[in-house]
Formats: sequence, C-alpha cells, structure tokens
Amino acid sequence: MMVTTLTIVFISLGSLALLLLIFVLFRHFSSHRKLHRKLATFFVHAEKQSLDFLKKEYLAMYKLYMKVSHDHKEKTYEKIMHARRKVEEHMQGSTKMDALLAGIRTAKDKRAKFKEIQKFYVSLPKKLQEKYHAAVMQLKEGL
Repeated sequence: MMVTTLTIVFISLGSLALLLLIFVLFRHFSSHRKLHRKLATFFVHAEKQSLDFLKKEYLAMYKLYMKVSHDHKEKTYEKIMHARRKVEEHMQGSTKMDALLAGIRTAKDKRAKFKEIQKFYVSLPKKLQEKYHAAVMQLKEGL
C-alpha cells in the first residue's frame, strides 16, 4: 500500500488542527483564565450579593490564585486584594450594624442612635440594606 502525498497532507492538517484545538482548550480552561473570569463577575455583582456568597466566591478565587504561576500572581494581586477588601467591608458593615442595633435598649437610646444608624444604613451595600431594612423601619416606627 502506497501512501500518497495527499494522504500525508491530510494527516498533517488533522494533526495541526488537533494541536490547535488542544492549545485553545488549554488556554480557555487554565487557572489564570478562570481567575480572570471570576474576578470580572465578582466586581460586577459584589454590591448585589449576600455576604456568604461573596465569601465563597473569594475563597474560590483565592484557591485559583494560589494555582497560577508567579507572573500571573503579580498581575492579579491587586484585584484579589480589592476583592478581599470588598468582603471585609461587607463583614465590618454587618458587624457594626448588628452592634448599633443591639446597643438600643430604651426609648432614649432609640432617639440618640437613630440618626447614626440611618446614616450608616445608607452607606451599606444594597444586599446588607435589604437584610437590615425591617429592623431600621421598626426602629423608625418606634420613635
């Protein structure tokens, strides 16, 4: 059986196409690509998501961050730290709001702390505002 030039060309083109497909798939599913996609969606939805969701997403991003090469770590360090600060802001906001609401025991406390609570409530992300909306409205009605 004789191998023709045409057969060799088809085998070479098929091999090249297969290598190109492997390269494209590898680049698409590599850790640094996944990390960039997660970072992009994180910042778009950070103000709208719950604290638990943000924590889970940050942990997933951090695990991907630990898998990427040193060069990619240098490129994404600032974004990872910014994501961490976002999660910390949510956590601190939630903790402070809980402390402010827990510190109210009497009617005099309500009047004194309502303005502070209202001012802080407005500065919270939307998801945290939804969480504390009922408590703030109850406090307002009690005045």
